[in-house]
Amino acid sequence: MRYAEELVDIGEYHFPAAKDIRKPELQMARTLVENLAGEWDPSQYKDEYRENLMKIIKAKMKGTEAHLVEHVDERPTEVVDLMERLRQSLEGAGKKTAARAKKTTAKAHRKRPHAA
Repeated sequence: MRYAEELVDIGEYHFPAAKDIRKPELQMARTLVENLAGEWDPSQYKDEYRENLMKIIKAKMKGTEAHLVEHVDERPTEVVDLMERLRQSLEGAGKKTAARAKKTTAKAHRKRPHAA
């Protein structure tokens, strides 16, 4: 995770072209990213480590003791089983793909002319 002041423009980076990626792998990666993507605002977060470090430095320069802010998260932390979530996500995508394939097969059978 990065704080707002640490973010850089992606245009500064150059990535190699993907040559040997199979379509199913690419589709699975896209599905995974789309399922896990959400809105994120980096300005919601504060870099408390940096703030406290600067307080320590300034206090040492003045020859005094630093008064640091300790953040206590009051919300209980929910542990998420990522492998289980991934499996569920991929199963859900697989069901949609299977249903779509079944419809396509049914359409193909209906359109096929029968021998007279």
